[in-house]
Amino acid sequence: RWMQGHADVATRFVGPLLAKAKKEKKWAPVDCVLYLLQPVRIIALGFITLMTWLQSAYPSGEIGFFQISYLFPTWVWFVMVLVQFAYTPLIIWMERHKFSLKLVWLYLTYSIYTLTWVPIAIIGVINKDKKEWFHTKHTRKITIEEVNN
Repeated sequence: RWMQGHADVATRFVGPLLAKAKKEKKWAPVDCVLYLLQPVRIIALGFITLMTWLQSAYPSGEIGFFQISYLFPTWVWFVMVLVQFAYTPLIIWMERHKFSLKLVWLYLTYSIYTLTWVPIAIIGVINKDKKEWFHTKHTRKITIEEVNN
């Protein structure tokens, strides 16, 4: 249900947030837009992954009556995959300025985990207009010191 609400809010607020960013000449609303577009990004990741697997399985690009290059030329798929897979390590490197083999392993396993969100994102976008309220009980109380530890 998380992606469902996410997609609903995105369809209502992306336009106004971009207008606000342009009007105020600030980047903070753009950051919100990027966050709100996560369901679209996840679906795109799933589609790009599928097309990459198809391109690997059928290097000629012909799948029966369908030609993969009809959608985009092969180099476009390559660039999309490169951007998708370079985005997260680039951000981590910018934050930490470190590189390790453990980081590579964690990133590869994270990539597999991310693919599990593709069906959730698709269902969330499809059901974005179905609104049901589920109360979340917040029963745990912690102090700021506990958070910092």
